[in-house]
Amino acid sequence: MRRFSAVVLAAGVGKRIGFSIPKILIPLCGKPMISFVVETLKSLNPENLILVVSPQAKEKIEELFGDSVQLAVQENPCGTGNALLCALKQFPDLKGTLLVTCGDTPLLKKETFEALIDYQVLKKASAAVLTAELENPFGYGRIVRDRKKWIKKIVEEKDADSKIKKIKEINTGTYCFDLKELEKTLPLLTQNNDQKEYYLTDSLHLFSKWKKKAVPLLISDSDSALGINTLSELSRTMNLLYREIREKLMNSGVLLVDPETIYVDAEVMIGSQTILYPFTILEKGTVIGSNCQIGPFTRVSNSRIGSEVVIQNSVLNEAEISDGCSIGPYAYLRSGTLLQKKVKIGDFVEVKKTTIGFSSKVPHLSYIGDADIGENVNIGAGTITCNYDGKRKYNTIIEDGAFIGSNTNLRAPVRIGKNAVTGAGSVVIKDVEADTVVAGVPAKVIKNGS
Repeated sequence: MRRFSAVVLAAGVGKRIGFSIPKILIPLCGKPMISFVVETLKSLNPENLILVVSPQAKEKIEELFGDSVQLAVQENPCGTGNALLCALKQFPDLKGTLLVTCGDTPLLKKETFEALIDYQVLKKASAAVLTAELENPFGYGRIVRDRKKWIKKIVEEKDADSKIKKIKEINTGTYCFDLKELEKTLPLLTQNNDQKEYYLTDSLHLFSKWKKKAVPLLISDSDSALGINTLSELSRTMNLLYREIREKLMNSGVLLVDPETIYVDAEVMIGSQTILYPFTILEKGTVIGSNCQIGPFTRVSNSRIGSEVVIQNSVLNEAEISDGCSIGPYAYLRSGTLLQKKVKIGDFVEVKKTTIGFSSKVPHLSYIGDADIGENVNIGAGTITCNYDGKRKYNTIIEDGAFIGSNTNLRAPVRIGKNAVTGAGSVVIKDVEADTVVAGVPAKVIKNGS
């Protein structure tokens, strides 16, 4: 494949989608839309990779990609032709072959870009255009061919008459140009169209007038060329991406019991022989080990899960779970939760900003917040760490081997010593020494370990 530079047209505001953020930053499967396009192009090692962005998106794009891409800013959104002209003016030293694509086509593959570049070289064309055939081409520019099957012109939906609207071959918005030939056309573009914009597609019409060759490359997988301009297209694209992710997981040894009901974000990592049950959602930042059972009806976000972990009907957010733990059903593990090996968290238990030691258990109906729990601790049903006094939050410490009776309230700050016991229904407002039994409201010493 010939060396090339790439320009991504990504300055559109996405009026039809109606989101408050620039369209290219809308998340798809845990990543901004533009990330899919940029990552695919980077895998081709272009000599230059330039993103044309709006002023509103510039700062976010810089945060996202740093200096791994070059930015050109289109101050006024007046069409794709003007956007590309902005890039060439800001980077005047580009030479040779120029690949141009859109920031809202995240499904395009590396192999498709390679094929288009090779085709432009093979045909010695001024331009090669990636095209697709759609049963319902509404909204897309139509490809009008001449007698040689070259591209005569590309007509946008709003400028098309009834005859042209019957054409099913559409422009995907991805092109490969001979840069010298392209530079001759851009200053000649006009706003003589329904949207009063400078269309890059008018360059193809000029090539035809000048008897220059502009050739279409018809892609067989029309879904991969799908652009995103509406919420319906956004939803469809997300579903196609999720389908690809599911296939990769199953090929890597992860069992998806009912794939169509399972949603896994793009960069989630899962070990082999793990089973995902129906209605499981695994979101950005999640890493799961091998031989786990996750679900059904489970949502995990930005969490690290070890191996041989079982999670049922639960929600985890920014939690860290070590090997051999059992969670749920109906548990809620919030930010700052750290479970050491073989911890059990049972039904209707909420845990927040807490470390729970090896082989400890919180089996039922409890709230554990801002706590440090040792090894082999048993926390009875209905236990509450009362960590908030209306102004500040305080810590609870429960040392190794302690037994917390059902319906115990632990008013923080408080420490329960090693092997201590609290009676059912106790309200503990003072530290409990090791090997001591307390009970009552407020809890008093029943048996002193000393």
